[in-house]
Amino acid sequence: MGEVAANHDEEFFNEPEVYRPHPYTDAPEVVWDNYEEKIPPCSLEETLDVRENVQQALITETGNSNIYLEQIDLASYKSIREFLQTFESKYPKLDVLINNAAYTPSVNKTVTVDNLESNFAINIFSYYLLMQGLHSSLKKASPQARIVNVASNFAGHLGKCEQRDILRQQK
Repeated sequence: MGEVAANHDEEFFNEPEVYRPHPYTDAPEVVWDNYEEKIPPCSLEETLDVRENVQQALITETGNSNIYLEQIDLASYKSIREFLQTFESKYPKLDVLINNAAYTPSVNKTVTVDNLESNFAINIFSYYLLMQGLHSSLKKASPQARIVNVASNFAGHLGKCEQRDILRQQK
């Protein structure tokens, strides 16, 4: 993550009056532990989809009162669509989208409310839906807009990927 932040234009992050909402799709402890690595300290307006206690802790720690809470259930396309509508109505543009969802699949197949395999729906397809849904907001922040997709190597601990059963329908 440090490389991504280091590649940004220094002036881009140091302009005090610039409006920069940042939705995070992240587990609360990951946002808290890696917050400074993800976005360098500057005057940003941020939208987090984490619990209220983490929101308040970030406000206290950073001194930035422009951190807002938006709930998203990444296993539900209805919830993602509602978030996208809410975001577009509240914020004129989006400078940085950080997708950092982390669903750990179980041995048995689980499905979302939309009847998709949970690991694929949350860790892959929700990123796609957010990127597509926020595309116009990102274009308004061009050319500085960024998308950061984070993935873990946890799947390597689960064994071989069954390419013939990627949606785990046989389990």
